[in-house]
Amino acid sequence: MSPHTWIENKVDVFLDEATAHGLNAYRTAVAALIDTAVTRAAIRAGVTHRAAQKNYSDDDVRALVRGAADSLAAEAPGTQLADLRPTHTVPVALAGRTASGLAILTELAASAAGPDRRELLHGLNQTLSLITEWGVVIEEAATAHQHHVAVPEAAIHRTIREFERGGYHLAAGIAPVDGGDPDSLAQAFDHNIAELRREL
Repeated sequence: MSPHTWIENKVDVFLDEATAHGLNAYRTAVAALIDTAVTRAAIRAGVTHRAAQKNYSDDDVRALVRGAADSLAAEAPGTQLADLRPTHTVPVALAGRTASGLAILTELAASAAGPDRRELLHGLNQTLSLITEWGVVIEEAATAHQHHVAVPEAAIHRTIREFERGGYHLAAGIAPVDGGDPDSLAQAFDHNIAELRREL
């Protein structure tokens, strides 16, 4: 079975399971997610990517979907962040660093985009929405002379997912448009994720 046929088969399995959970996704994004999962499995086991691919079963793919479904539930999919009540406070400095990081993620998404413009716009929509959300709460905190911003929990979960996606792009060799150092960016993304998780 050729690598192309293998990945297409796994994408089909993923999308079937995703549909059962009320989720949908673009095939290219799913293929990249599965490939990243296989790469991580290869690194953990100390084997080649090809060997890890052979051992990566349909059940492993379904587990990927279930993990995504569990994390997405906390993100309140389909709900506008502006409609959610703030439940958590985040230091203004972390909020500012988060907004800056999200702006860098738009560059990575543009660099990673294929010829499908709709997929690029879909990918950027979430990131741009989050930049707006963090920008608004930073302004509100500054106006009130507060050192913390108030955000809904879903905003934190969605932001963490965006930073993780940026990490996948960097691991895949996607270079930032501005020529920034990928290793430094990956460390910054990981640090931001850890800091945001501490606020949950």
